[in-house]
Amino acid sequence: MQMKRIVNIRVTTSIFLGLMAGILLCYAFFMDNFSKMYLVLVPLILSLVTVGMLLYVYFTKKVNKNCETRKDVGILTTISVVGFAIAFCLGFLLTGVNLFPLKLIDNQKDVAVKGVVSDYVLVKDSSKKFVLDDCIVVEDNEILYSDIKIVIYTYSNDDIELGDEVYFVGDINSFNYKSQSEFDKLAQNICFSTYVDSSDMEINSKHSSLKDNIKSSVKELLLNNLSEDNANITYSILFGEKQGLNNEIKEVFSYAGISHILAVSGLHISVLVGIIYFILSKLKLNKYVRVGILFFILLFYSYLCSFSPSVVRASIMAILSAICFMYQIEYDALSSLSIAGVIILLFSPLSLFLVSFQLSFLCVFAIISFAPTLKRMFVKIKCPKLLAEGLAISIAVNIVILPTCFNYFDYVSLLGVITNLFVLPIFSILYVLLFVFTFMGVILPFMGVFLKIPNFFLHIIKVIADFVAGIDFGIFRLFHVGYLVVFLLIVILLILHFLMINKYLKSGFIGVLSIALITILVCNSMPIKYKGDNVLVCSQTDSNVVFYVKDNYTVMIGSNIDSYIVCKQLKELKIKGIDSIIAYDFQLNKISEFNKLCEEYSVKRVYVPEKFNYSHLANGNKFVFYNHEIEINDLKLHNIEKDDTIIGVKLDIDDSSFLIPELKPTISESNYIVQNYGDVDYIIVSDMDIKINFEEMNVEKIILLNSTLKTDENKISLKEKIHVNLLGVV
Repeated sequence: MQMKRIVNIRVTTSIFLGLMAGILLCYAFFMDNFSKMYLVLVPLILSLVTVGMLLYVYFTKKVNKNCETRKDVGILTTISVVGFAIAFCLGFLLTGVNLFPLKLIDNQKDVAVKGVVSDYVLVKDSSKKFVLDDCIVVEDNEILYSDIKIVIYTYSNDDIELGDEVYFVGDINSFNYKSQSEFDKLAQNICFSTYVDSSDMEINSKHSSLKDNIKSSVKELLLNNLSEDNANITYSILFGEKQGLNNEIKEVFSYAGISHILAVSGLHISVLVGIIYFILSKLKLNKYVRVGILFFILLFYSYLCSFSPSVVRASIMAILSAICFMYQIEYDALSSLSIAGVIILLFSPLSLFLVSFQLSFLCVFAIISFAPTLKRMFVKIKCPKLLAEGLAISIAVNIVILPTCFNYFDYVSLLGVITNLFVLPIFSILYVLLFVFTFMGVILPFMGVFLKIPNFFLHIIKVIADFVAGIDFGIFRLFHVGYLVVFLLIVILLILHFLMINKYLKSGFIGVLSIALITILVCNSMPIKYKGDNVLVCSQTDSNVVFYVKDNYTVMIGSNIDSYIVCKQLKELKIKGIDSIIAYDFQLNKISEFNKLCEEYSVKRVYVPEKFNYSHLANGNKFVFYNHEIEINDLKLHNIEKDDTIIGVKLDIDDSSFLIPELKPTISESNYIVQNYGDVDYIIVSDMDIKINFEEMNVEKIILLNSTLKTDENKISLKEKIHVNLLGVV
């Protein structure tokens, strides 16, 4: 019996595309990437295209009265066009509801905040960073916001755990949503951040939700039966939460190109569905009951994984596949993918800007549209069918997600294609055993000893990852390439797999678009040619760092900064690497991290204060020691010292002087700076809540590093030869 499609591809895909187009246009308007003229022009062009398509349908139908196929095509085209237009308007409106109120935020008054600690607790020295979920924000007995997330920074020795209920009164800061990196936080419903002293927080007893109880039981089971590192890895595999993983493990898996196994995705869901179907088939249940059980299990698992886009997408597609199988209807993967996208974006339109959403949908799209062509090519050259399929999927996915990886990540693994061929079969066995024995161990704790079996397969994966990560040429770095490249790649694949036209004409279209794609890719990936003197300012919460560039010679001033932040800043500035570091704030207890940073960016010289002239540093040919001053090109740096302690530095560049004080100077240190270094052009500080009395200083401009603060635009300095680029990082 010939099967028919559940829906026509063009209808669901058109609605999905329309929804995304509306969301993107609203986002562009909010970010001021479009002028108001474009806000009118784009919908006008889309309206003209819609009218043109409808006229085409009308005249085609009139000419082909006796052609039933043509009439069906006309009806489906009409529905697709109308669906696109409606979805476009809906996407614009839904996004506006989420974005436009943020333009009116006023955070000058103190507010009362109540929420539950969720997602992660990051401990660094004595400081903590965590997220409050389900927050209620009240001002003057009026609820301003509800069901949002807030990032909390605090210096505390108190134990703050997942599920704790926190209450405080204070000010909250909105993020700088003009920055792409901070807009990602809004896409995760993280709307504010603030610093709260531990004495100002009221921490109540643990909030025992069903999800927290289950995940806590699983974490305890894993820790009791596996090493701490392996327990954190397996916990991440089960729930996609990487908070317990140390940076070394994450880097190794990322370098090997298998970090996707640490985030619950379609791979995990497909294995889980296979387990469920195997069990249900043995029970010989009614097909409706089987689909119902599958639906509730996937819904509950999505709940445990906090409804991440990749899990929801995979679950929806699995359920649609089960429904098609039950009713003997042809399953269409692209239609299923589009339906999943529409459902997710209707509930959360800003999910479109999450990297997990983009990678999840692009991976499936690559398997649908590109992998079949590659598989046919491999089969033609006599490649075994199973190997051809594995290679085709791996290569297709890695090529299609490449531009997105360049936009979001600092590097990609060139060996990931090969690594996944060996790792994925092992991972499938690992996940099945891990899921089964974890489930059994939570019910019967003595069964936890069987977790040693999946632990063996995890050990094999770690050995493979360590080997691949040690290959130097396996990592490739590139700058942000933009979303036009992603769009062109999608268009090329749509033409390749879905456009049924003459093969020579199809090849011509693909060739022209491929040349355009490569040209844009090359142009966007070229480093910026910095001419003259440039001071490029960046920051993190616990350090002030300045990049000084003179004719593409890059000097990093300051050393107490995470390599992740450095990489992020260099990528945004489109700078290839660091030539020299002036580590005036050098700390011996961070020497291992610092050496790693130097190695990663091929730093040629490190200038360190003379007091650190120890034998184990002096032996390194990269380290150069200086007393109080140092000069590199046209940059002259002078240490600001009080009682043999460096409390800041002064920079002289041509005719301009810059002052960078210590992050949090004491009152006596602040007075010393004001009295002895008050006559400078610019002072660079992390925030205005600093003890320095600026009114007593003859300062031309104050450069604020913290982008979350409400600042006056005229405080930002811009000179002919001095280019200041504010890049706040929270």
